[in-house]
Amino acid sequence: MIHRRIIQGDSIRVGQKEIVPEAQVTWWLRRRSVIRMDGASGWGAGAVSIRPTALVERGPSGAGRIPIRDETARLLIGLLAGAVFIWFLAEIAVRLAKPRGGQKQ
Repeated sequence: MIHRRIIQGDSIRVGQKEIVPEAQVTWWLRRRSVIRMDGASGWGAGAVSIRPTALVERGPSGAGRIPIRDETARLLIGLLAGAVFIWFLAEIAVRLAKPRGGQKQ
């Protein structure tokens, strides 16, 4: 089961404004243990990811939220999608270029 939680860090004071960093924590944990008459055994595995999401700004004029976008991840996802698309087009071109059985060359 995957768990997600939004957490806020310690506030930073800048003049009359207060800035609070915000992050999303995602974690996955799997564990198992066995107790028998001759002994006990067990194993476990897990992963944790912490991703900054925003800066919360509070001041005399009100509160606001400044989102943090991961442009590197967006670029890498775009490059991966482009590579898969080019591979797909190359597969189609190769299959169309192959001679079919039963046809004379």
